[in-house]
Amino acid sequence: MPIPLAYNLRNLAARKVSTILTSLGIGLVSWVFIFTLALAGGFQSALQATGSRSNAIVIRNGSTAELTSIIARDAAATIESQPEIARAQDGTPLATHELVVLWNLERKNGTAANVVVRGVTAKSLALRPKVHLVEGRMFRPGLEEVVVGKLANAR
Repeated sequence: MPIPLAYNLRNLAARKVSTILTSLGIGLVSWVFIFTLALAGGFQSALQATGSRSNAIVIRNGSTAELTSIIARDAAATIESQPEIARAQDGTPLATHELVVLWNLERKNGTAANVVVRGVTAKSLALRPKVHLVEGRMFRPGLEEVVVGKLANAR
């Protein structure tokens, strides 16, 4: 025989502290779950909005990011020669070898900041058509020059 609903409600009223703590615990777990899903969704939409479906980033087996991946030059040349790699009008592969490092620099206010620095080639610009100069000029290959974004320049 099922326990009457009135008995359950009286029991909740008699144990106010445990009822409140249980409700708060369930609410907290629910909030953390929703927050985690929202964060993951935000990352996914940010990556989809900034990337291109026609571009691929190749990283070493076992690496989870560009920062932890190194591909030898001969392996990169092998990848470039694959038929799946798009070609420019002159027949050269639309691929570039880039180095990504994390550099600790000092901000204008004196605090430290981790800055991602990407070593690029002239082909890198062809692969990123959304990148454009606001002022100044593009770097000259072979020189120790850097192109800096507006937000990084302000800091």
